[in-house]
Amino acid sequence: VWHTREDWDEVGPKLLKVIKKALDNAGIEIPFPQRVIWKSRE
Repeated sequence: VWHTREDWDEVGPKLLKVIKKALDNAGIEIPFPQRVIWKSRE
């Protein structure tokens, strides 16, 4: 998608929604890093 920089505030969120919907429809999940921290009682 090409657009002017001035239009990004309008185009950006719409573009991200279209991309997210396409990925969801294709069954594609994007993993994100997770960290589990266990605290000992000792």
